[in-house]
Amino acid sequence: SCGQCTPCREGSMWMKKISDRIVAGEASPKDVATLESVAYQIDGRTICAFGEASSWPVEAIIAKFRDELLADTKESNEAAPHNAEAEAQRRYLQEA
Repeated sequence: SCGQCTPCREGSMWMKKISDRIVAGEASPKDVATLESVAYQIDGRTICAFGEASSWPVEAIIAKFRDELLADTKESNEAAPHNAEAEAQRRYLQEA
């Protein structure tokens, strides 16, 4: 982000931080909702196409994989420690 418009400057960093929490297994269901909201607030509200385009993959991932994202949140995995990389490999091998 060049920092010129607020939706892109703030939103892109929020999306990165929340996405990092999801990947690390430290997110809550509220984080998934916040990520969706932030992406929606960026879309169509930036000066250039960079900010807007950064929100599209996030919106698509949430639309297509909401259940998987929510399944990897803290509340759904409190009983078992989370290893996001091992879980991703397990899913990949199951689909192959």
